[in-house]
Amino acid sequence: ATPYPVRREYLNALMTVQVDAAKLDAAQETIAALLKLAQDHQDVVGVVLATAKSASLMALAGKSEAAIAQLGPLESAALRTADPHTLWRFYFVLGSAQLTLGRFEVALEHTLKSLRYAKEMPKRAPVAHLTSLNLLGNVYMAMTNWDKALQVMEEGLVLADAIGSTRLKGTLHLNQGAVFANLGRPRDSVAAYGKALAIGREAALVGLQGTALNNIGDNY
Repeated sequence: ATPYPVRREYLNALMTVQVDAAKLDAAQETIAALLKLAQDHQDVVGVVLATAKSASLMALAGKSEAAIAQLGPLESAALRTADPHTLWRFYFVLGSAQLTLGRFEVALEHTLKSLRYAKEMPKRAPVAHLTSLNLLGNVYMAMTNWDKALQVMEEGLVLADAIGSTRLKGTLHLNQGAVFANLGRPRDSVAAYGKALAIGREAALVGLQGTALNNIGDNY
């Protein structure tokens, strides 16, 4: 039989791929399988990973309150695992859900925690780090802290280049364009949207192209 840690790692990776591919029913089945497996092995890491992924699906479906309610009781158990990957995901999902509900201060606190744990991860650290930086930029934008948002996006763009993350690089340029627009810097804004558009065309990311074109149009 496959050892439990290998099965946990496989199911954890699989549900992430399924969510990214918008195969949400399949993802729910994988989450349920991981949760049952983790409970059978009395493994808190597996329980937290599965619950956090389930909560992120709830938030995607517009049920952020329910997502936070599902995660809240698990915080002390998550901290006891002392596992950076588990804690990164826990606080990332929590921060995202709180941002959606307009709870900016607590979203900021949890996003910064996710960033700290991302940097401690032995594997996949740069991807987690970049994902948290992108969320942090969104939190600062929501708080209209444009200078901080720009600073975080610059850091994110350097990292996105280093690890070849095209999609997030495009998203960061889009957000950068929005920040420049809010700062009354239309030329910089259009330049940033242009970079996002070029990435969208190159990588055939239709949504990115459409948003970038729309935003460029709004500047004229």
